Amino acid sequence: MANSRERSLGEQVNTWVQISAIIAAALWAIYTFVYKEITVPKSAPINVTLNLKLKKVGAGNIKDKKPLAGIEMNVLAKNPSSLKIHIFPSIYVVYGYKITDTLNEFLNNPTLKKSFQKEFFWSKHSAEEPWSIVTFGNLLEGTIDLKPGEEVTRTLVFYVPVGEYDCLRAHAIIPNAKDRRGIKLEWYFSHKGPIATVLRKKADGSYEAIARREEKEEESWEYRDERCELQQADTMSMISLWK
Repeated sequence: MANSRERSLGEQVNTWVQISAIIAAALWAIYTFVYKEITVPKSAPINVTLNLKLKKVGAGNIKDKKPLAGIEMNVLAKNPSSLKIHIFPSIYVVYGYKITDTLNEFLNNPTLKKSFQKEFFWSKHSAEEPWSIVTFGNLLEGTIDLKPGEEVTRTLVFYVPVGEYDCLRAHAIIPNAKDRRGIKLEWYFSHKGPIATVLRKKADGSYEAIARREEKEEESWEYRDERCELQQADTMSMISLWK
């Protein structure tokens, strides 16, 4: 009888060991799945790569008016991350400039030294006169998200009077986030250029502004919300209109 009881106890212990091993293996499998499929993807960074190119595509007349030069703007936006990226209203702005022959002696000019960090770029043998907005609009109209690896392209054509500008500078900005629920972004213009306002939905359904950014300010375009983590992709491209 003693041997029988010992075998019975040993079998029970062995059974519980096997059950424990199965449970441990199941828990490990669940942990591994959650970590790899949920935790890691959620913590992975997101970003949008953005390319923008300008190209002169010819000139023509509208009846008896001054001839216009056609400018083609090609845009490529891609999501290289492993997560879906939600797109807020994007924007492009094209500025026209005249070039003057002012000689800018940077090394001997304290005013230029002081403002150098604020300048977009500096050139010794030419200077840009105050800019004028040529065209602006929604860069990725109709696009609300980008799946992992997805890319979208846009080709836009606009026109400028021949001889009106010496060069064009195009800016493009795509605000984006992992999660846009309860957050929206609105653009409007001031004398300084485009202004972005980020709004958060309140409990009563209305929206309150939580961040605002003017393009000519020095601060970063990035906005941070504990859940939304709103960020942006931006780029710039220039083209000379001289023959």
